Amino acid sequence: MRSPSCRHLSRRPFSHGWIALLAVALGSAWTTPLPGELRDSFETSDPSWKLVLSDGQTRVLLHTRDFRVARSGHASESIGLSTQGGSYAYLAYEINPLMLIDELQASVWVRANRSGLQLAMRVVLPHTRDPRTGRNISVLVRGGSNDQIDVWQQLTIGNVRRAFEVKRPALVDQYGPQVDFREAYVDRILLNAHGGKGTTQLWIDDLELTGDIGVDQVGTNSIRLSAAEDPTSDGAAADATASRPATSAQAAMRAESPSSVSGSQFLVKSRPMMPRVKRWYGEPLTAIKDLRFNAVWLDALPPPHVLIEAERLELWLIVPYSPGNDERLFHPRTIAWAMAPQTVASFTEIRRELLTRPRSVRRPLLLPDSLSDLAEPDDMIWRLERDDRPDGERLAVGGGRPIWSEHRPNGAAMESTRHQIYTAAMSGARGFVFDGPLPSSANERSHHERRAIEQLQNELQLIEPWIAGGHGCEAIRSSDDTWRIAAFPSVRSRLIVALRSNPSATRFRPPLQLVDPGAAPTHDAFRIEENALTPLRHRRVAGGLGIDLPRPDDVNLLVVTQDSLTVNYLGRTILESAQNSALGLSRRTP
Repeated sequence: MRSPSCRHLSRRPFSHGWIALLAVALGSAWTTPLPGELRDSFETSDPSWKLVLSDGQTRVLLHTRDFRVARSGHASESIGLSTQGGSYAYLAYEINPLMLIDELQASVWVRANRSGLQLAMRVVLPHTRDPRTGRNISVLVRGGSNDQIDVWQQLTIGNVRRAFEVKRPALVDQYGPQVDFREAYVDRILLNAHGGKGTTQLWIDDLELTGDIGVDQVGTNSIRLSAAEDPTSDGAAADATASRPATSAQAAMRAESPSSVSGSQFLVKSRPMMPRVKRWYGEPLTAIKDLRFNAVWLDALPPPHVLIEAERLELWLIVPYSPGNDERLFHPRTIAWAMAPQTVASFTEIRRELLTRPRSVRRPLLLPDSLSDLAEPDDMIWRLERDDRPDGERLAVGGGRPIWSEHRPNGAAMESTRHQIYTAAMSGARGFVFDGPLPSSANERSHHERRAIEQLQNELQLIEPWIAGGHGCEAIRSSDDTWRIAAFPSVRSRLIVALRSNPSATRFRPPLQLVDPGAAPTHDAFRIEENALTPLRHRRVAGGLGIDLPRPDDVNLLVVTQDSLTVNYLGRTILESAQNSALGLSRRTP
């Protein structure tokens, strides 16, 4: 099997090896909300809004977090749309279902080059269906719109329940007196970003929602709607919500999957994710969480206490797929299904069953080696087979879909595992599966092995935005065959990975000169180390930005950026990770 590889960037030959490098900016997290409130100041790197419906021709030109423009804090969400015709282009912000109460109101700050952008919320009637579509009736409650250009304006919806009451007579006229308004709830905040023909550029900041009382807090049996039941949806397959109270199994099978696939990106809750998966050998889930893993791969459907513990620890699950409607397959923490070897003979039947399920509830399915020839093109079915590399790693691969590589780490030789992981990343891997039991905490050697795994996890977590959600991988050609070099670009920065092709060949480490053909002359260069972000000498040269790397290791991570927020965040995060790891190690040491 051939693994996907980075696309190549050529450059003029030079007497030394040269490397490309990149990074991404992340910000601080949410502001702390008061009870009954939700606040989002959009300080992290992952976008929260998404385009869900337009009645014209609408294209997303740009969608990112902007660390240069903000009403408060350090960042805002920036979106550029090109529209032709129509009157609406709805951006959606997903929320947990909220009961309609007098105190429920929402506000958001918007800055745009067009006026007329309007805030709205969707109200759902869980006990009444539209006879034409079979879906639950829903209606939009609209709020304020902006009337100024290129200035921040607050858009509000005050007393959503009262605004909805005004619409009740029209709903009765349209659908008849059988309309049931009991337990109506809000499940989506919307922004009509249609600014007229042409390009609309907007920034969104400081979302606030008060009266945040979820439906689960008042005992309703209503199920959250899927995209298919949403009049502002993007047309996903139907996932009907029953008008009668649902059993837990029915609710699980109707609940929208937390995971999906977009090209080569694996998404969880609509955001790119780098799975750092631990195959489960019965260890306490707390021990897996302590070592910074974010998912667990089980060989059998989990018992209830494991599900409860996974929810408490916020660990994602990969579980074996089995025919039928076992609710554990559709548990909110389940992000992927795996084909067990004993079900190979029935794969055709299982695949037929899978295709009958609504797409919105399906999880990606991982296939074993023996089924690789049976896998048909489907962005939700991947093969998991052994790669032809000497280290014997395994890759979940297939047709431009996300790739996960599998490794058996040895804490005593973690540098070798680290080299394998970055080699896999250069081949397109966006997630990593760790096989084998965890080292115990019984002796000093085991403490060092656990420390090595923890350091690697901290590093992978730090670079997750580039690997999981970046713009792919660019291979950098070098005149020095002893190095393999790749760049992972993002909007404002570039991460460069430089690997020595044969790390055990020599201990002599001459300085390495790198050229990044994708970096701007104004960019600065830094080296990511365990306890520091170290500036590097750099200069403009023919073919790109020249960077001097003294005393290179077998694995080298560098960042090229001109964004001070990126540099400050990376430096602070590296320091915090080192301090937390040292504290955790001291607590585990007898």
